[in-house]
Amino acid sequence: MTVEPENVKSIVALDFDNWVNGGRKSSGLRTLLGKGIFTTDGDDWKRSRAMLRPSFDRNHVADIHCFESHLQNLLKLVPGNGKTVELSVLFFRLTLDSSTELLLGQSVSSLCHTGPHEFLEAFDRAQQRCFLYGILGDAWRWLTWDKKARQDQKLVFDFVDGVIDKEFLLPASEKQKSSVTFLRQLVQQTHHRENIRSELINILVAGRDTTASLLSSLWFVLSTRPDIWHKLQAEVQTLEGRHPDAGQIRDLRYVRALVKETLRLYPPVSIDLREASEDTILPRGGGPDGAAPILAKAGSVMIWNLYAMQRRKDLFGHDANVFRPERWFDDEQTGEKGLRQSWAYVPFHGGPRLCMGQQLALNQAIYTTVRLCQEFDAIDCRGPPEFEAQVSLVIRNRGGVNVGLWQRARPSST
Repeated sequence: MTVEPENVKSIVALDFDNWVNGGRKSSGLRTLLGKGIFTTDGDDWKRSRAMLRPSFDRNHVADIHCFESHLQNLLKLVPGNGKTVELSVLFFRLTLDSSTELLLGQSVSSLCHTGPHEFLEAFDRAQQRCFLYGILGDAWRWLTWDKKARQDQKLVFDFVDGVIDKEFLLPASEKQKSSVTFLRQLVQQTHHRENIRSELINILVAGRDTTASLLSSLWFVLSTRPDIWHKLQAEVQTLEGRHPDAGQIRDLRYVRALVKETLRLYPPVSIDLREASEDTILPRGGGPDGAAPILAKAGSVMIWNLYAMQRRKDLFGHDANVFRPERWFDDEQTGEKGLRQSWAYVPFHGGPRLCMGQQLALNQAIYTTVRLCQEFDAIDCRGPPEFEAQVSLVIRNRGGVNVGLWQRARPSST
């Protein structure tokens, strides 16, 4: 395992071709993700990335108004009188609903079902198995690949396949009347249904879970830090109640720093790994002090720990473990520069596999946070005030995000 930025840079960028997903990681993930952008290497990966890239063009990502209808469904489930609500559960439903609409053209509308939701629960169980298989290997997969696991896989596959079939059968005249989805853009490039399904599920897992993890961690912080809550409220009030558009989101300086600091201390994907496809050299890890280069033999697995690396005091200062959004600002009085993007801070990966959906995820996280601040003017933590990291495919607080929220008073109409 490494927490060295130079090693991460070498693995994901400089020596990219020498490091692959490897058998353990890919075989576990493929039980749900199939052969998609996150489970393939080489030419297969290049084809996946080329096929998906048009879906993340600037115009598509800038259209953030689609989030509002799902946010309204979430608001219906949040008491505005201080009664305790578990926000992380709602955030994971919110991002599932918005992601399925963006990807497939139809939402699973999990926020509209207060009880059990068949697709949601099967999808969650299948993802958890992926994580365990990737960590524990094929032996664990064969021991636990039971009837329930097959049923969950089939339910997810059948749902996505059904939407794909509808898209193929949709007349051209009807397609012209509806908005362009990720699915429609994939269908324009290939008619291979299994490939389309795999790519859609890959992006669904990434888009839903990482954004929900970010929102959950961010709102946990807001519930425990009144000082940050008040600064956030002050900036949001400059919008004067208007729903933010993409341009305004770019100008919300404090909100953006708040998101960056959340991603630093609570990176959604807190660990990652690659397998050396041939003998290669890592810049650090050798010698008595670990500062010299070291040989990584073909077949060796290297894990990097973002959660630890992004908290290193020698990289982020003596207060590296303190949540302080201001560290991202330049000091106008002293001229000292704030934090900048570097290989010590890679919540969206880097190199050729840099996350194509990062701007979409940031837009949804910021839009959701701003809109909730416009609806509620007070928040109270209802659980342990310390974050206890629980790692699966993404990081979550073990105790959830239990808070009380108070509805903002509406101005009188008289």
